[in-house]
Amino acid sequence: MLNDFLNLPGVVVLGKEEQRKVSGGGICRITHSLNGFERTDEAYFEGDSADANAFCVDLITAGHASSCGYDCAYDGYGQ
Repeated sequence: MLNDFLNLPGVVVLGKEEQRKVSGGGICRITHSLNGFERTDEAYFEGDSADANAFCVDLITAGHASSCGYDCAYDGYGQ
Protein backbone atom coordinates (compact mmCIF):
# COMPACT_ATOMS: atom_id res chain seq x y z
CA MET A 1 0.00 0.00 0.00
CA LEU A 2 2.82 2.43 0.82
CA ASN A 3 4.27 1.95 -2.67
CA ASP A 4 0.87 2.93 -4.09
CA PHE A 5 1.10 6.22 -2.19
CA LEU A 6 4.64 6.86 -3.31
CA ASN A 7 3.68 6.54 -6.96
CA LEU A 8 0.92 9.15 -6.82
CA PRO A 9 1.67 12.70 -7.99
CA GLY A 10 2.67 15.22 -5.33
CA VAL A 11 3.85 12.71 -2.70
CA VAL A 12 7.41 13.17 -1.47
CA VAL A 13 9.05 11.04 1.23
CA LEU A 14 11.26 13.07 3.56
CA GLY A 15 13.21 12.19 6.66
CA LYS A 16 12.53 13.98 9.95
CA GLU A 17 15.46 16.37 9.48
CA GLU A 18 14.36 17.24 5.95
CA GLN A 19 10.82 17.87 7.21
CA ARG A 20 12.13 20.41 9.74
CA LYS A 21 13.87 22.38 6.97
CA VAL A 22 10.86 22.66 4.67
CA SER A 23 8.98 25.93 4.31
CA GLY A 24 5.37 25.60 3.25
CA GLY A 25 3.48 22.38 2.89
CA GLY A 26 3.15 20.02 5.76
CA ILE A 27 2.09 16.71 7.17
CA CYS A 28 -1.43 15.38 6.72
CA ARG A 29 -3.00 12.30 8.30
CA ILE A 30 -4.71 10.35 5.55
CA THR A 31 -7.38 7.91 6.74
CA HIS A 32 -8.64 5.58 4.04
CA SER A 33 -10.61 2.37 3.90
CA LEU A 34 -11.09 -0.48 1.47
CA ASN A 35 -13.03 -3.72 1.90
CA GLY A 36 -13.81 -2.97 5.55
CA PHE A 37 -10.22 -2.26 6.57
CA GLU A 38 -9.26 1.25 7.70
CA ARG A 39 -5.75 2.64 7.83
CA THR A 40 -4.23 5.99 8.80
CA ASP A 41 -0.89 7.16 7.40
CA GLU A 42 0.98 10.43 7.54
CA ALA A 43 2.18 11.99 4.32
CA TYR A 44 3.97 15.21 3.42
CA PHE A 45 2.38 17.48 0.83
CA GLU A 46 4.20 20.38 -0.78
CA GLY A 47 1.12 22.60 -0.91
CA ASP A 48 -1.83 22.87 1.43
CA SER A 49 -4.81 20.70 2.33
CA ALA A 50 -6.12 20.96 -1.25
CA ASP A 51 -3.26 18.63 -2.20
CA ALA A 52 -4.37 16.12 0.45
CA ASN A 53 -7.89 16.32 -0.98
CA ALA A 54 -6.57 15.65 -4.49
CA PHE A 55 -4.57 12.71 -3.09
CA CYS A 56 -7.76 11.21 -1.60
CA VAL A 57 -9.58 11.67 -4.89
CA ASP A 58 -6.72 9.88 -6.68
CA LEU A 59 -6.83 6.99 -4.19
CA ILE A 60 -10.56 6.50 -4.68
CA THR A 61 -10.43 6.97 -8.46
CA ALA A 62 -7.61 4.41 -8.76
CA GLY A 63 -9.60 1.89 -6.71
CA HIS A 64 -7.15 1.90 -3.78
CA ALA A 65 -9.78 3.18 -1.34
CA SER A 66 -13.54 3.25 -1.01
CA SER A 67 -13.39 6.24 1.34
CA CYS A 68 -10.68 8.71 2.27
CA GLY A 69 -10.31 11.66 4.61
CA TYR A 70 -7.48 13.93 5.68
CA ASP A 71 -6.45 16.05 8.65
CA CYS A 72 -3.58 18.43 8.00
CA ALA A 73 -1.20 20.27 10.28
CA TYR A 74 -1.41 23.18 7.83
CA ASP A 75 -5.02 23.78 8.90
CA GLY A 76 -4.44 22.73 12.52
CA TYR A 77 -5.14 19.12 13.35
CA GLY A 78 -8.79 18.56 14.18
CA GLN A 79 -10.01 21.74 12.45
